[in-house]
Amino acid sequence: MEKGPNFKIIGNASEREKEKMTNEVSNSLFRHLESMPEDKRKRLEREEYQKSEKEIAVTGFANRKTNQLMQEVGVMPYDIPLENYHIVPSELYANEFGGGVGISYAMPQAAAFNAKYCRNNIVGFGLSVLHETLHLKGRLVIRAYEEEDGKTGKKLYRSGVSVLSPEFEKDHEHFLGLHEGIVSEIEKKSAKDLFGLPELEKEKKWIESDKAKELKKKISNEEGISEDDIMWVDMEGGNSWDIYYTEQRKVIDYLCSEMCKQFPEKFHNKDGAFKIFLKTHFTGKLIEIAKIIEETFGEGSFRLLGNMDKSKESGILHLEALKKARLRKLKAGSPNLF
Repeated sequence: MEKGPNFKIIGNASEREKEKMTNEVSNSLFRHLESMPEDKRKRLEREEYQKSEKEIAVTGFANRKTNQLMQEVGVMPYDIPLENYHIVPSELYANEFGGGVGISYAMPQAAAFNAKYCRNNIVGFGLSVLHETLHLKGRLVIRAYEEEDGKTGKKLYRSGVSVLSPEFEKDHEHFLGLHEGIVSEIEKKSAKDLFGLPELEKEKKWIESDKAKELKKKISNEEGISEDDIMWVDMEGGNSWDIYYTEQRKVIDYLCSEMCKQFPEKFHNKDGAFKIFLKTHFTGKLIEIAKIIEETFGEGSFRLLGNMDKSKESGILHLEALKKARLRKLKAGSPNLF
């Protein structure tokens, strides 16, 4: 098993500086606390919560599940240390990371989670850990560049299928919506395995009960969430957990469906088509999926997909645009590439 991610450094820095940076990044991947400012490090060490047995169990599951998926697509697996996952008080999370449930940082291979949402929902925490671990283990490419003072700086350039703008004053991230859709779809597909943990036997028994199913249906009707996307609901129905990025996942589902129609000999079902997206997430090699999508939806469709962000509106608009592109492609009667 690898000790860490197989990352790559690109950019206009000298080869000597790139080699030096490679060593620095390699050494810091699993020692992220040492690279933090002392005041922030001490506060984190003082305030973060010690993990419970169940929290340790679901974190271990996230490593095992992602390693299994990596091996399935021919990528060397590796474990992220337990101490790289931090559960912190809501106030600390808001001050350091903003809003939300969890956040990950690819270069130091670390993730933080908002205790407000995670400590009272072990299923939600487990799915969130899996989500962020998938982000951490996606393809990693770092851009090295010379700063005005002559020093060499570094910036994340590739993470999974996402491609960040090479212009440092811009924060645009190409394929961000696709990235989150892929990760969230894997998260959903893995939920059944999470409930298979011995430590979650009680949670599994409850969520499979008739009462839990009734509560899920009630939440689905009231909030307009698909029952299939609701992974957890407590006995009072007040604490639930659903899979995010619904519209982006609908886009991926449509892509897979049409890819099966375009290439029936290559893709026998949507799960088989989705495996191409899974593989691309871990390898970062966009050429294969780009060719398939362009042949299925027409020239320029892959670039169109790259513009989808993670908002609900963007997912809806891009699904409609891809449907129109597919119709034009079918009318044109272009032959298969494969």
